[in-house]
Amino acid sequence: MSHMNTRTTRAPALYRNAAFLASCSEDAAVAWLRDRPVTISSVIGTVDTPLDAHILEYILFRRRSAAIDLALAEYGRSQTILRRVYRRSSDAVRVTACTNASLFNGGSLANFWRHDENPFADFQRHEENLLWDLIFDGPIAQLRAICENPGLSAGFYGALIGAWQPEDDRKEDKRYLPEDRYIAVLNFLSANPRISQSRKESTERHYLDGFAEYNYNEFYMGAWELTEKAPVTPDWANALAKLYVKLYAPWDCISDLEAVLDRWRPADEGEYAATRYVREAIAARFMKPSVEQLNHADPSLRQAFYRSFDPDAKAFRELDWNEWIDRDPKIYFDISVNDKVWASARGRSNLNSMLWHGSKKDNELVTIGFYEERIEELQAKHPDWFADEDRDDDDYVEPMPDPIVGLRQEIRELVALMVAKRNNAIQVALAAIAGIIVGVLIK
Repeated sequence: MSHMNTRTTRAPALYRNAAFLASCSEDAAVAWLRDRPVTISSVIGTVDTPLDAHILEYILFRRRSAAIDLALAEYGRSQTILRRVYRRSSDAVRVTACTNASLFNGGSLANFWRHDENPFADFQRHEENLLWDLIFDGPIAQLRAICENPGLSAGFYGALIGAWQPEDDRKEDKRYLPEDRYIAVLNFLSANPRISQSRKESTERHYLDGFAEYNYNEFYMGAWELTEKAPVTPDWANALAKLYVKLYAPWDCISDLEAVLDRWRPADEGEYAATRYVREAIAARFMKPSVEQLNHADPSLRQAFYRSFDPDAKAFRELDWNEWIDRDPKIYFDISVNDKVWASARGRSNLNSMLWHGSKKDNELVTIGFYEERIEELQAKHPDWFADEDRDDDDYVEPMPDPIVGLRQEIRELVALMVAKRNNAIQVALAAIAGIIVGVLIK
């Protein structure tokens, strides 16, 4: 009796898809790549590689179509095929491939750990290190695409933020980015939505593991540590201000807040110096809003207050916002990013009154227009914030009075009358009560 070898037998769907992709139109092939369902690894939070990706994408790769190669670069899931597409394509397609995390993330956990092991070692160039080759020496457009890519592994982001260190902190067995390229990395990272995302919001949130938690937050720790390490120069300040205004903090990442704020307060600071925005972003993230902060001599700390305070908090309910705009005329651009203000009926009312007060001084209505536009956007996006406001009186119907409640009130008044008069009026009162009861019953 012969035994069939079933281990190499493929599912029928694979044959059907292979036949289709070998002969379909370019548009159909692009649509197939684009519309495939995407699954995410719950362990490392990166896109999984489908089991049939290598075979089916190889069929498309063999067609040598520019349109299909571009679609493979954007939607491909086989790292093997993606790297072949990368090697034979134009610069534009290569940049597109760098936006696809599958170019760098392997399809298995084993590949993940192997690729991230000692990423700064003085390695010889070979294909497995394509990611780090591009980080250190790749074209700037591809570097940007990588830094803005939110789908790479948590270990990569942690390693990337450590790719620059002051000279005294460097290790001999690691390779570091030059200062100008690292500053470019920080500027590009500021556009990556991953920098604002806690692990509880991430794609790996269901994988509960202490080391994985640390690995994820290593990026944030390293980024906030730059407040104590980075040189206080305009280039560094510009990059860090852009990064910090969006950067999540898993906990209080700065040990001595006052020392850090003083460090980023140079004596020769100009009115529009980027160091002011660094202090503002740091204070908005780590200072608890207080009246003392509101009245601080440093305008950056006041601006941080506007960005972070809660108008419904007891300490701030009775404050005169008109005084704020008299002191800080450009307050709207700081307060407008504070969702606590927009979500509060008190906050919106005070903000509106403050802007009208400011407009009387400078004859400027632009910020009021911005305010009204934002209100319209938020009413559509967060109708619950406005649930108790803006009732249309034309649609309001006065509710019918409850007859039982009215009856009780009439009885109380008549009893009071009887007690006060104590005379023949009692007969009249009783008759009146009887009449009221009959009337209610009839209704």
